Order: sequence, then C-alpha cells, then structure tokens
Amino acid sequence: MCAGSISPGEVFLLSSAASPQFVRPITVRVIRHRTDRVTYDGWTWIECYQLDARGDAVERRELFLMPAGLIRAGDHPSASRARSGRPAGVASR
Repeated sequence: MCAGSISPGEVFLLSSAASPQFVRPITVRVIRHRTDRVTYDGWTWIECYQLDARGDAVERRELFLMPAGLIRAGDHPSASRARSGRPAGVASR
C-alpha cells in the first residue's frame, strides 16, 4: 500500500507487518494521515480510533507504522469479525 493512499474513514487491521508493536493485532479507523511529520523511509504516522470487537471506537491513538503492512478490513477475516462482532464466516440472522 502506498503511504499516500491512507484516507480518513478507512478501517485497517494492524499486525506485526505494520509494526513490531502489533504482536497482538488491532483494528483501527483512520482519522487522518500525518504527512506533516518527517519519518524514516517506509514509515508514517496516522491518527486513528482503535476499534473493539463490535467495531466501536474505544481509544484515540497516534501510531507510527509501515503503510506496506496495512491490511484493509475487508481483505482479512479478523478485521471483518471486528466490524461485525461475530466470528468470521458467521452470518447474521
């Protein structure tokens, strides 16, 4: 993923591919991409809300990560579980 393509409102699963701090993956919704900060090549800052298993915002955070390691919520079963509050593959009634 290109660092310039991080847009407000997008939901991502962050794992150790995005940063070693995410040994236990989290799901976030982007508030804004901090392009005003100078960082190491391949890294960036984002402001986001950390989401719980139901997809509700539980904490506002500023995170330093590698955009190449971001997983769009719709592209990973764990992220869709965080949005729906159900295990991946379980249909709603």
